[in-house]
Amino acid sequence: MPLNVSGAICRDTSEKIFVERQTGSYVDGIWVAGKSSKFKALASCQHPNSKQLLVLTEGERDENPKVFICNKKLRTLNDKKNELADIVIHKNTRYKIVANGDWMSYGYVQSIGVEIE
Repeated sequence: MPLNVSGAICRDTSEKIFVERQTGSYVDGIWVAGKSSKFKALASCQHPNSKQLLVLTEGERDENPKVFICNKKLRTLNDKKNELADIVIHKNTRYKIVANGDWMSYGYVQSIGVEIE
């Protein structure tokens, strides 16, 4: 049985991030934005290691990637479900989530974001 480590993601060991989530759908092949929401989460924010960098495309590796280990699931782009990638705001810098590692059986999700303007 996996060891749940979600208790390690707390105010003493993690940082506060803000997550922007946008909904919408395709209408006649054109994306139409829907409601947007913003919520707070706690995350351990780290620079990616060499293995995590391999998940990114070469162009994304140059966009100041950051790893967010969070107890809330962050979304990546999913056209089939009409979901846009979440935007994480950390220290006034915006990051688009481009990859996820689902470790919820251990109590957390590891997401990789790249800096956007």
